[in-house]
Amino acid sequence: MIIKFTDIIWGIYLNLMIEQITLICLTAISLNLENSDVLCRNSNLIVEKSIENKIDPIDFVSILWNETKFTTNLINHKGSCGISQINPKYTKYWNKKNVTNKNSEKNEIKRVCNILLDEKINITIGIEKFSYWYNIYSSKKQDIAFCAYNYGFRCKGEKNNLIPDSVIFYKNNALKFSKRFRKRLKLIKYKKIKVHNYIN
Repeated sequence: MIIKFTDIIWGIYLNLMIEQITLICLTAISLNLENSDVLCRNSNLIVEKSIENKIDPIDFVSILWNETKFTTNLINHKGSCGISQINPKYTKYWNKKNVTNKNSEKNEIKRVCNILLDEKINITIGIEKFSYWYNIYSSKKQDIAFCAYNYGFRCKGEKNNLIPDSVIFYKNNALKFSKRFRKRLKLIKYKKIKVHNYIN
């Protein structure tokens, strides 16, 4: 039996991916985060889509925590929906033809939000969105990407634009959570913390 080099590489890749999925789940549990079960059941998708979109899955986990604390059915006052708070108007599901007045716009937001409350759809769109802010807009600058996920094309200080305190608070929270999560994950990975102490 001949084992191809590509098969070996693929095997290593799969093992590393599985390890990352497991570590993300265990880290959330060990930190006693709210709704960690939601993160655990979606950790496979988060890691897979993060790799595809060339972002760090931990950064996206930080976005999810910052936006909704992993709550799947949240709709905010501006109409953004789901676990990663997607604006219905900027998705392929939005149909301009359905909007003729304020009432019809509300109905369209509701219709699209019902689609976006699907965890897998929402997370996939959220990762693609963050990938743009991280890889293209911010040129892989984590702090600007976190800011842009919340505040859009106004996070580089162009034209003397002042970033509101609420957005700075959002960005700093995401950075702190990312650092905290990453530190705990490493402790679990290198067996400096006994995970079974946190699991019922």
